[in-house]
Amino acid sequence: MRKVTVSLPNWIGKEEAQAEVVQNLRAHALLKMEFYRSRMKLFEAKYATTFSRFQRRVTKSSKEDFSAWDDLMEWEAFHRGYQEWKKRHTELEQWSGK
Repeated sequence: MRKVTVSLPNWIGKEEAQAEVVQNLRAHALLKMEFYRSRMKLFEAKYATTFSRFQRRVTKSSKEDFSAWDDLMEWEAFHRGYQEWKKRHTELEQWSGK
């Protein structure tokens, strides 16, 4: 963890401010996760499969399907974004003890 100094009004306590910041960061991470997850669901519905299975199918196919490759690249970006924000959300949950 990294320490950051923030100036706040006197009526806001240190513990209250810290808890509020962590809570807001967790909410932000959850929103980002849901954004990426919603984009992944579109591909899951379109191809009726998971990202991992689709990735294997496209990479092992002997036939070049440029549309599938385009979708794979886009889906992979959403998948990676989801994984990153899920990791951050979990870290914030562990750090805050919730």
